[in-house]
Amino acid sequence: MASVLAIVSKAVFEKAATRGVGAIWPTASYASRHRSLDALADGGALFLVTVRPPDERLWLVAILEAPRVDRTGWRAAKNTTAIRDITSAVAKLAFANGAGLKAKPGTLGMSLQTPRVLSAGDVALLRGGSAKASPRVAKPARAKPGPTKVVGGDLDAAIAGGAWAEAVAQLLGQWRTTREPRLGDVLDAIAARTPPAAPAPSEGVAAQQAAWLRWAKDLPDLDVPAALAGLDAARVKSKPALARLACLDRRDPDPRIGRFLVGLLAHPPFQSTGTQPFWKRVIDALQVHHDPRIVAMLEALAGGGVRRVGARTMGEWFDKRIAELLSVLRNRAVGAPPDGALAARCDAWLASLARPAPENRRDALLAAVYARPDDDGPRAVLADHLQEQGDPQGELIALQLAGTGAPRVAELLKKHAKRFLGPLAKVLDAVRFERGFPAAGRFEPRTGGELRRAIGEPAWATIRALHVGYFPHDQADEVASRHELVSSSALRHLAELWVSADVVIQFAALGGPFPWRTLAIDAPRFGDWGDIDPVDGKWHARPAALGAALGRATCPALDHLILVIERPDADAATGLVALIAQAPWLAKVEITVNFALPAAATKALRALGATRVTSTPGVTDPFED
Repeated sequence: MASVLAIVSKAVFEKAATRGVGAIWPTASYASRHRSLDALADGGALFLVTVRPPDERLWLVAILEAPRVDRTGWRAAKNTTAIRDITSAVAKLAFANGAGLKAKPGTLGMSLQTPRVLSAGDVALLRGGSAKASPRVAKPARAKPGPTKVVGGDLDAAIAGGAWAEAVAQLLGQWRTTREPRLGDVLDAIAARTPPAAPAPSEGVAAQQAAWLRWAKDLPDLDVPAALAGLDAARVKSKPALARLACLDRRDPDPRIGRFLVGLLAHPPFQSTGTQPFWKRVIDALQVHHDPRIVAMLEALAGGGVRRVGARTMGEWFDKRIAELLSVLRNRAVGAPPDGALAARCDAWLASLARPAPENRRDALLAAVYARPDDDGPRAVLADHLQEQGDPQGELIALQLAGTGAPRVAELLKKHAKRFLGPLAKVLDAVRFERGFPAAGRFEPRTGGELRRAIGEPAWATIRALHVGYFPHDQADEVASRHELVSSSALRHLAELWVSADVVIQFAALGGPFPWRTLAIDAPRFGDWGDIDPVDGKWHARPAALGAALGRATCPALDHLILVIERPDADAATGLVALIAQAPWLAKVEITVNFALPAAATKALRALGATRVTSTPGVTDPFED
């Protein structure tokens, strides 16, 4: 039973198909009696493609299942496959004769004028699976042990068997047809279970950018979340990020791209007017990569640009662009009507993905490390096991336990840091590794989904110091989510927390106690020790509220307080003295200021205990990149 690839001319396609990638062309026929199509007589499938100008993108526009010939050509049931860009698959096609497709630039359409009989691997590739070894390979590589691969098979089996590439391909196909938001949730859950990919490391900014673009050009669907992380402002500026976004935006519609881009709009990494070309591309991309959930996320951002950016001109520019985008998306009908059966299947898949994978030796050893993070013994046993398996984290653990090999440690972290972070890779920045595991970092989730998935992750057990990230303290949902994280059992070993004064007060109101021994209150970013009164416009100290939040009932283990202050305000200094006076149990208070404290404040602090209270100039934040 053979399948065949045949081309649809540009004129025929544009006359019949009114929509692009992600839409369904309901054709049921192919008007040709070419003898190469006779191979379909035994009931194969006819894969219809077209070449799109101006850069020769190859689109799969329809699959006619088991067609039958008549006097005008081949007919079958109406196509139900969404249009996909399969340009990345061109070099992988082998065809039944093993000759492959060797088209020179500008001749792709001509080279496909004759229908081609496909190999079994080609069929799997075009249906969204992994191609099998082509007939041109003399000695197929020995299969490595791993999850069962399900090609063109049942999606339930793909998810249950850990065949992630196949599962992602099928889920994307269904999402492009239905735009069901829960399918996006399932794709996010799979991304959380798969190790992040990354391009090979390169020296220099230009070389890194070129390597990333080469890597992302033909990226498998499974690795799209890893590529999205490459838009992070901590690593690239707006112009390189624009080139990377343009590379990803050429892909077929993908809810993971849409959700990530909305996350960027919620926490803009680029905020100057000169970065508007990047944001225009983001807005344009969201017209492709969207579903009702993404529209709802955009609606939540409407009108809040000035607050998110902190500057009127750019904030109003964001509000205008988001309003225009919402006007377009609200009037655009996409996908199929809501399907209760599909939603139920998504819930079942999500429940399955939420369950831990079957335990193996590595999992058991990791669990021992997480259970006793202060003990070097479990780490040493895990290091031996990982080195036996060829896993570079084993070498990292061994080197850091021994306190040797600093250059090699730097090399390992440069190449594998994201892999070593595992499930925390998407939410931790400015990470410091100790004894082979992340020990400190800044919590910076891009989306609400990333934040929620991070809560309760066992990998937090090795984190001893955490900056909960920069966010507006008046966003109750953000405060509540971070409170849930820092008070979870997964972070029971957290000893040092960096946060703002206002958020500490709100954390305390939501409930404790907390295990922190060291608390660093980072004032400059959030407004020192009080509030600006909306009536008189003056700052009012609130040392009593903060002192209560730091009391024995809320922070029973606290003995070291770090206060970072930038505003040269006499009232702030007075409030500072009052705060420290309320906490005589603190063994050590470090005050880092960017200005000279008033003489009266200095005298009062000295009176509180010269050995207990120290003051140093210069704002210091160990989590700054």
